[in-house]
Amino acid sequence: MITGLLPLEPGSDVWLRAADDNVVSLRKNLREFRSYVRLCQQNDFLYEELTVKEHLELVSMLRGFHSESVPQVAKDQAEQVGLTAELNK
Repeated sequence: MITGLLPLEPGSDVWLRAADDNVVSLRKNLREFRSYVRLCQQNDFLYEELTVKEHLELVSMLRGFHSESVPQVAKDQAEQVGLTAELNK
């Protein structure tokens, strides 16, 4: 629920105070709230039907990167782990 992947119960909310003392509501500003929260899944999630590029773009979007920067973020991530050649497959 705190990651925003599950819906809040009606009438409830989650608030956090960021390092800059900004208070953010999960219900009112999901995108900003997610920018302060990180999700570490307990298992690997690789979908056979997705390419390397699509996986990197998915993770970038889940981590809150704006859609216009996602292709460049995916490219940078691929370069960091030596998967640049796999981006076009």
